[in-house]
Amino acid sequence: MLKVVGASWLQTRIATYILVAVALMGIGAIILGEFGRIDNDGTYAAVVTWNPKVGYKIDFWGQGNDLDTLPRRAARGYYRTRIQETGWSFVEIETSPNYPDAVQAYAAGLLEGSLTWQLIHHHWHNTIEAPCIGREEVCNKIRKGLKENAQATEDRANALAADDPFWHMVRLFYTQLAGLEQGWRQAVKRSKNSAEIPHEDFLWLAMASDIPNFGSENHPTSERNFNVEAGGILVKSVPKDDNNHEALIGIIHSTAAPYQKMLRLLKKYTFGYHLNSAKNSARVATRSVVASSYPGALSSQDEYYLLYGQKMEEIMIIAGTPLAPFKPDSEETEGEIIVSEKSESHTVMSSARIMSSNWLATSALSWGRYLARRRAPEDISRPVQWILTTPKNISLWIIEQHPSETHAIDYTKIFTTTKLLFCNGKSVFEHKKSIPSPTIASPDLREIQVPPENGEHLQGVERIEIQDQRGEIIQETNKVGDSTSVSYEVNSTLNSKLLRETPGAEEDFRGNFRSWIPWK
Repeated sequence: MLKVVGASWLQTRIATYILVAVALMGIGAIILGEFGRIDNDGTYAAVVTWNPKVGYKIDFWGQGNDLDTLPRRAARGYYRTRIQETGWSFVEIETSPNYPDAVQAYAAGLLEGSLTWQLIHHHWHNTIEAPCIGREEVCNKIRKGLKENAQATEDRANALAADDPFWHMVRLFYTQLAGLEQGWRQAVKRSKNSAEIPHEDFLWLAMASDIPNFGSENHPTSERNFNVEAGGILVKSVPKDDNNHEALIGIIHSTAAPYQKMLRLLKKYTFGYHLNSAKNSARVATRSVVASSYPGALSSQDEYYLLYGQKMEEIMIIAGTPLAPFKPDSEETEGEIIVSEKSESHTVMSSARIMSSNWLATSALSWGRYLARRRAPEDISRPVQWILTTPKNISLWIIEQHPSETHAIDYTKIFTTTKLLFCNGKSVFEHKKSIPSPTIASPDLREIQVPPENGEHLQGVERIEIQDQRGEIIQETNKVGDSTSVSYEVNSTLNSKLLRETPGAEEDFRGNFRSWIPWK
């Protein structure tokens, strides 16, 4: 028993009881604090802080966190893998609109690169490093072309971003990619591993959809690698039943991918982007983008997206499938990869263009307008047939992304009648049987024409002509800024040769057979 000098036995006994009570309270607090806490739950969290003097700092919070209570600051992210259970991993990045857009983009990339660094390395090994063994000359030329294209695109975006939201989004795409690379390198250093990925290969991972035709802009469309493999999109309207279940719109989206692309990521980006970098600039229409994707990619590459507006019910669902090009005079060429020795004109890669469209679109038609930017006969993007639906008002659009033009088709009236739509990559323009009889409904067919930017002054506006199939011209003026856009013309070169052995070309499929998997 504790004995205090000069104190009575009663006082000593009371002091002992107090110390024991304090000790028990401490032990109880520890037990209660740990009760219900899930350690090692497989969900890793991290937060990025930023200030102009110190720069960026990543704080790793480990596992077992209450995700809703994590401080957001510049960005916060969560990552969990369920590969053994479902074959999927999940990453969610959220940024704060109180920070500059460039800070948000870079911080988001830092988080994704840091949290998913192992998946990125494995995916890079499966899809680039291993296929390039014995093909180093070809791969190095692709890397050189990607680097030159990225530099040209970034230069142009830096010149035009202040006046044009589209180029502002393109610049943010490359800023996010730079952050992803830096985050990956910091994570590797932190793990004390010696892994290394060349800078150009991060571009390769992000632009994988365009690689099969990179450098083929000087060849006819019929000679490019526009294979339409097993895949399709099925949209079905399910009416309200007798059990008072709500009406639904079901979407099944199937694509194909080689075994090397087995590592899959469901991604959710919730960014506070603005229309430009001005202090009081308005927020973009889309607040969150959900996509089925791959490690190191900042777009889907499966071409499956969910776009959420300011309210959760403001959702647009986008699914794409490879589109068969028009080839009336020649048989379809399959399996050919053509890389030109001539210089290629400036091209915004499809991943950057699609994500820019996702953030800026206010409707299906506006999404198609943004997607049509920088489209020209020399565009190397694979033709894609897109389905866009907004369940809130049951609208349905088909957007066909051809090499030289983009068509928008309002299919809502037909879908309201038939309750069903199946797209397998056959153009509704080339295959007239794809369009139901006019006695049922007539689709609104429109052509989105965007003149190529060739250095001419835009005078602060971008003129878009939407041509009705009956010949009527509808002109719209889209403000892109009060100041005259900067005239800036650049070219990138790709010194390569004709080749049919681009690594991975023989297995150039996208995606995975699946229906939509809910985010949570």
